[in-house]
Amino acid sequence: MYFSLGNKHFRVSDYKKALEYSKLLLSVAKDVGDKGEQVCTYCRLGHIHRSLDDLKTTMEHYQKCLSIAKDIGDKLIQGCTYGDLGHINCSLDDLKTAREYY
Repeated sequence: MYFSLGNKHFRVSDYKKALEYSKLLLSVAKDVGDKGEQVCTYCRLGHIHRSLDDLKTTMEHYQKCLSIAKDIGDKLIQGCTYGDLGHINCSLDDLKTAREYY
């Protein structure tokens, strides 16, 4: 339910509510030990912060997403997250770091 509510608010650019529901979802995912949901939620939190132009927090969430994706062996999420981190570093004009992620 938190996923759907967060997604609904994200789609209409209500980022405050999207963050609220995504944080609730992350809390539940941590409580039950659902690493897959944690990966997805960290990625979503990164997207929300990216929409808010908070690139530092965006990168923190993407790094957490990447770390868990590596732990559970999810290559698809790892690849997507490397791309996201590359894009953020390009936005910050850090092309050297961006190349490392691409």
